[in-house]
Amino acid sequence: MLVARGPASTEARLELLLRQTPVLHRLIEEQHTLVAGEVVAQESWRRLAAANRINEACQRLELDLADAPYGEQWLGEVRAVRALAESVLRENPVLQARGPLDVVRSDEVPDRHVLNRDRRRELRKGFGLHRGARNDDGPSVVVAFTPPAYEQMWHAHTVDEYTLAVDARFAGRYADGKTCELAAHDGDLFHFHPHTYHALVNPGARHGRTFTLKYPIGISVWLPVSKLTGTERGQAEVRSVPWEREGGNLLLRRFQIGDVYH
Repeated sequence: MLVARGPASTEARLELLLRQTPVLHRLIEEQHTLVAGEVVAQESWRRLAAANRINEACQRLELDLADAPYGEQWLGEVRAVRALAESVLRENPVLQARGPLDVVRSDEVPDRHVLNRDRRRELRKGFGLHRGARNDDGPSVVVAFTPPAYEQMWHAHTVDEYTLAVDARFAGRYADGKTCELAAHDGDLFHFHPHTYHALVNPGARHGRTFTLKYPIGISVWLPVSKLTGTERGQAEVRSVPWEREGGNLLLRRFQIGDVYH
């Protein structure tokens, strides 16, 4: 367990994180033995909750180092610990499902928090759309619960990201030599192409949600930056489709993804 009380030096905080490395390796070894349909929710919670605490501590130290003189000398070690924690957090909750039809409850999936530059937290929960051990073994979905007036850290992925805005209007900022901005209303879909640096923003006064599909595989590489250099190039767009009626009173919106955008 990661425990820290009161102020501590950068070296002490880093040492505390480095001591978590054997714990994270042990959790990863546990995950290598998981069998679909035999995973116990309480055990999954134990693994992921521990990894989330370490991951959040890494994020806080990374942010502090980014603002500190000569902080870059420690970033590599912090990111190595964080990469292990992120690997644990990729455990697929679908492994808990018993039989062909089952429900994995949201409250049985541990909370995971991502921090922004202001150290504010965004709650996320994720799962694979498959029966593999890790979310990034195939397509995966992340549900983010975004607070009001919240802006994510700038980041990129090596795969396509499709993000559905729900409950609120979202802004999507992306880098293409300069900062560009798109708006998605409730029910609209962002598409950020691979290697496009971007950040989602909830500019409103109430919480919003986004449902993000990473395709064709999950988020195996996450590339955050504290600030842009102005040389980043990318591509993004917003797609809106009309409601369709199907089977009487059922209304749906049908999005196509993949090669339709390329």
